[in-house]
Amino acid sequence: MYNSVEQALIRLDIFQWLEMQLLEHDWITKDQLLGGYSYMGQRIPLIPTQQGIHNPKIFDETLSVVSTARSKYEDMIRDDGMIEYDYESQSVEGYNTKLRLAHVRNTPIIYLKQIKPGVYKPFINVYVIGDDQLNKKFILDFRSAKVEEEDLESPDLHVPGTERERKYAVQQTLRRLHQPQFRASVLYAYNEQCAICRLKHPKLLDAAHIVPDRHELGVAKVSNGLALCKIHHAALDQKFIGITPDYKVDVDKELLEEVDGPMLKHGIQEMNGITIQIPKAKEDKPDPALLEISYLSFLNKGKVKAR
Repeated sequence: MYNSVEQALIRLDIFQWLEMQLLEHDWITKDQLLGGYSYMGQRIPLIPTQQGIHNPKIFDETLSVVSTARSKYEDMIRDDGMIEYDYESQSVEGYNTKLRLAHVRNTPIIYLKQIKPGVYKPFINVYVIGDDQLNKKFILDFRSAKVEEEDLESPDLHVPGTERERKYAVQQTLRRLHQPQFRASVLYAYNEQCAICRLKHPKLLDAAHIVPDRHELGVAKVSNGLALCKIHHAALDQKFIGITPDYKVDVDKELLEEVDGPMLKHGIQEMNGITIQIPKAKEDKPDPALLEISYLSFLNKGKVKAR
C-alpha cells in the first residue's frame, strides 16, 4: 500500500498522463481509461467498470466519478454554480466513503462526462466541496478543472450573493462543462475533419454552433454543431458563407467575384455548391431546421448590404 505522499504523486502523474492524451484528441475511450495507464509497471484503471464512483485499492480517496448519458442519476447545477452528484446507490457508505474522504482531505478527482458509449470527456482537478448526507449528494467544484483556454473562468465568488451573480455563476459553470464536452462530441462525430474542406488537424478545427448558444434553440448538441476549420468557422460566423438545410455551401456573391490570393480562391470560392460532410449517426446530423435559421440570417445579410 502506498503512503499518502506516494498516492498524491501517482494521482498527479495520472492527471499529467490524461492531459497528454488530450493533446491529440478532445476525448478518451473507455479502453484507454481501463488499460492505458500504468505506474511502475502496475496497471491502474482510471474508470469503474460498472458503478459511477471509482475507488482503486491503491488510493485512500476516490480517483474519478462518471456522469453517463441517460443515467438514473442526474447531475444538477445549483444556484451558486456548483454541481450536485448523487451518492452511489443512494446509500451513505459503500463507494461513497472514499469520495467523502476526498471532500474531507481536499483531494482533487477526475470527472468523466460520457459523450458517446465508450467515449468520455475528462475534467481534471475537480474538487468535492460539500457532502449533503440528508439529500445524499456530493457538491463538486469545477472552477479549478482543466479546460480549454478559450473557456471563461468562473467568477471569483465562492457563494454569489445577488440573483445576477448566481445566474452568472451557473452560466459560467454551464459553459465550462458544456463547451469542452460540445467540442469533443462534435469533433468525434465528424471524425476530426472540417465538414467543408475536410482538413484533418484537430488543433485547427472548431466546434461551430449552427445557431448561437444565446439563441433559444442554441442547445449544446451535436445536431446544432459543425466541425469546421478556423477559416470556415469565421466565414460562417461573418456570413461570408451559408449552409443550406440540404447541406450545400453557398458563398456570398460579392465574395465570389473578388480577386485575391489562393486562400480565397481555393479555400472559399471553390467550396461554393459543395455538399458538406455530415456524421453517420442520425442523431448527430445537422438539424435542417437550425440550418434554415442560420441560412436565412446569411441571406438577410445580403439584403442589408444591398440597402
